[in-house]
Amino acid sequence: EGIASGTFQIESFRQAAFTVEATSAADAYVAGDFFEGTLSARYLFGAGLPGASAFLRVRQSSTRYQPPGYDDYQFGPMSGYEYSTLLEQDTTLSADSNVSVRVPTEGNADGHPSEIQWTGRVTDAAQQEIAGRTRAMLHPGQFYIGVQPSTSYLDMRETDQLDVDVITVDPNGRPEGDHEVTVKLVRKEGNSVREVGSDGRMTWRSEETDVPVADTTLTSQSDTAQRAAFTIPQGGLYEVRTTAQDIRGNALKTEATVYASGSGYVAWQREDDDQVELVTDQDSYRPGDTARIMVPSPFEEATALITIERDGILHSRVETLTGSAPQIEIDIEDDYLPNVYASVILLNERTAPPQATADPGA
Repeated sequence: EGIASGTFQIESFRQAAFTVEATSAADAYVAGDFFEGTLSARYLFGAGLPGASAFLRVRQSSTRYQPPGYDDYQFGPMSGYEYSTLLEQDTTLSADSNVSVRVPTEGNADGHPSEIQWTGRVTDAAQQEIAGRTRAMLHPGQFYIGVQPSTSYLDMRETDQLDVDVITVDPNGRPEGDHEVTVKLVRKEGNSVREVGSDGRMTWRSEETDVPVADTTLTSQSDTAQRAAFTIPQGGLYEVRTTAQDIRGNALKTEATVYASGSGYVAWQREDDDQVELVTDQDSYRPGDTARIMVPSPFEEATALITIERDGILHSRVETLTGSAPQIEIDIEDDYLPNVYASVILLNERTAPPQATADPGA
């Protein structure tokens, strides 16, 4: 039996004498629309607060959105964050004890869906301050781009072809056509150098770069997905990037990640923790399956100690891995239920002696 303890402070408390409600004219907007909201306040006994001081704020910030009915597709950019304040204003409530706002909404260059936060604070004659708030969805444009790669894990021993299905739908999930969509495939590479820091320790400095692989332009159809076909040249981390514009000029973007396991050298980003993130070909497995795991190795050849663990080591073996995106296979056994952990330790000799200000052979 455990005992937990904590402390908290009780401030001066005064029961709320009135209520404040913030409402939006619509549950969702499209970038370029005007957001319309109303703030109202009334005492609990029913009287209004005409002339009461009020502070109004409208903000928008990035969020995620998935149009209904397309769980197998990806929508929106994978990274980045947008945040902006559309309105901040001090005012007073009208004779009807309310105040309204009408603010133009903004799109963004990265095509992020956003959430509008509409907040108002009212202060009565007794200096009691109470806030009301609500939220509304702000879609980045009049339609979304949906992408569905044929796989998120490509074993190049089996195929080097990647197919990407592309659709366009409105925010409610209704298919739309006749939208021109650009589809690009880029490979992510990390330029990493080990340098001496201000404290005299060796640290990694990494910069991620994009290497264009291929691109195409297609026109969406309302009755079927359009397919873009790419050839993967080597192992590594790839991003599928799709872009379009609606008739308002709003930028729309959707991205998806694909890992490719294959031969050749891949410049992965290096970090000071000297860890690599293993990539599995599936999220879950059943006994009898074979798990394929890509090892993003910083070495062109390395000795790997592979262990399967849970409350100790269940199995272990040593392999020589060739290339920077090699693949290992794990046979899933009955005694692995309900879960196990796979660990890979990479061992490699130095390739060059350390220098005064850098360590290229690490």
